[in-house]
Amino acid sequence: MKKMTVREKILLGILIVLILFCGYYFFFLEPVSNQIDYCTSENLAVEDQILVADATAEKKKMMEAELEAIFSGEMGNVKELPAYDNSHNVMNQLSAIMAGTTQYDISFASVEEEDSTIRRSVTISYECPTYEEARSILTRIANSDYRCIYKDLYINSNEYKDVVSYNVIADIVFFEYN
Repeated sequence: MKKMTVREKILLGILIVLILFCGYYFFFLEPVSNQIDYCTSENLAVEDQILVADATAEKKKMMEAELEAIFSGEMGNVKELPAYDNSHNVMNQLSAIMAGTTQYDISFASVEEEDSTIRRSVTISYECPTYEEARSILTRIANSDYRCIYKDLYINSNEYKDVVSYNVIADIVFFEYN
C-alpha cells in the first residue's frame, strides 16, 4: 500500500464526514422526526376526541337538568304516555268532553307505529252554539290526560234563520307507547 497524499487524506476525511452525516440523518434524525410528527398528529386527534367528549358531557348535563325541571313540575304539567291500546279510555274522555255539544262524531283511523311510539289518529266533528264553547272543547281535549297534537283544525260558522252555530272538524293524534 502506498502512502496517501494530503489531497487523498482530505478527500477521505470529507468522505468519512459525509458518511457519518448520512448515517446520522437516515438512522437517527429522520426516524425521530417522523416519530415526532406521528405523535403530534395523534395528540391532535386525542384533543379532538376530548373536546367532543366534553361537549357530549355538557349536553348530557343540560338534558338531565331539563328532565329534572320537567319532572319537578317547573315546566308545567307533563303527561306520561299511556300503554298501547288506550282507545277505550280516550273514547270515554272524548265522550265526556263532547257532552256539551249539539251533535258530534268521533272516528278513529288506523294505528301507526314508529319505534316504540304508537300514533292513534282521531277525527272529531262537532257543532256548538257559540265560538267560545267550540274553543273550550278544543282546549279541554288538548289539556286532557292523554298526550295529543292537532294535525288539522277547521272551524266554520253557519247561520240559519238568525241562529248561529259553529261546526268544528279536528284531526288529532293521540300518542301511546308499545
